[in-house]
Amino acid sequence: MNSTPVVFVHGAWFHALSWEAWAERFTSRGFTVWAPGWPGEPDSVREARRRPDVLRGLGLDALTDHFGRLAASFDEPPVLIGHSVGGLVVQHLLGRGLGRAAVAVAPAPIANVAPQPGRGRPGPLGTTGAAGGEGAAGAPGTAGAVAASDAAGAADGGTVPAAGTAPYGDTTAYDSTTAYAGAAAASGHPATYRDTTADGGTAAYDDTAVPLSPEEFRHVFANTVGAEESARLYDRYVVPAPRRLLADLGRGGSAPHPRSVADVGNAARGPLLLISGQEDQVVPDSLTRAAYKLYGDSVAVSDLKQFADRGHTLTVDSGWRAVADHVLDWLAGQGIHAGGPVR
Repeated sequence: MNSTPVVFVHGAWFHALSWEAWAERFTSRGFTVWAPGWPGEPDSVREARRRPDVLRGLGLDALTDHFGRLAASFDEPPVLIGHSVGGLVVQHLLGRGLGRAAVAVAPAPIANVAPQPGRGRPGPLGTTGAAGGEGAAGAPGTAGAVAASDAAGAADGGTVPAAGTAPYGDTTAYDSTTAYAGAAAASGHPATYRDTTADGGTAAYDDTAVPLSPEEFRHVFANTVGAEESARLYDRYVVPAPRRLLADLGRGGSAPHPRSVADVGNAARGPLLLISGQEDQVVPDSLTRAAYKLYGDSVAVSDLKQFADRGHTLTVDSGWRAVADHVLDWLAGQGIHAGGPVR
């Protein structure tokens, strides 16, 4: 009997290596694991930092299609597990019937989560401003840093391997299209791009990668861990993010990108687990809860797990095992087991 395949999808500003501990944990339980990079993603963090141009032009279409082809290549639909933008991707694929089940950890918000009327829209990494506005990263601990740092969550890219090769309480609304439009301005690297705008015009587009400094990572992504651990995580996993992808997630006030929309009413999809960190400043817990409520109208299984005192690094920091083991227990509760020996 073949073992159950599990496909991991990492998020923006992280390398595929960020799933290394999870891959080992799931493999030890008998699952067959795939944790490929994004299309064209270098094999190492060092190389990804040295050659950020290799992901030039990588957008949400290419990223979603990349993992969609991989999911469709198995004899049986795999379990899909994604973090941040990867969490957005796996929700979209689950709705298309390409996964047996999906787990979205601190997922970039689906476009279905509507903006709250009369409320300021989140801007990039610590600013709150008008739609599509740009700003510098906010100081840690400010209201802006907590409320608007949602803009940082996005996605990453590697070639699809052939199957069989190892390799919210409240409904605080959020306009994901606006928040991610500003994300490319994060880290003090303002973006320009040429794309269709809401009024039918065009805007200039600079397709360079968006880096993240150790200080920004420490105060926004790794806000619940110590300085030493944050530095270690940064050195091992953090890479620049494709600006095209951030632009796709933003869209500058135009219609949401089709791949950022999830089929929340699909009653025929597999079970879905949404996971949030209650101290996450990149994708606040309130956004994940809002998405969870949208899935409530479907009879398909939708579950939510909130981890107290955890931030956006909950998949890689010293508390990763508690999150991974919860996922394993949840899969078992859905009747999804390894199903056979490791191959």
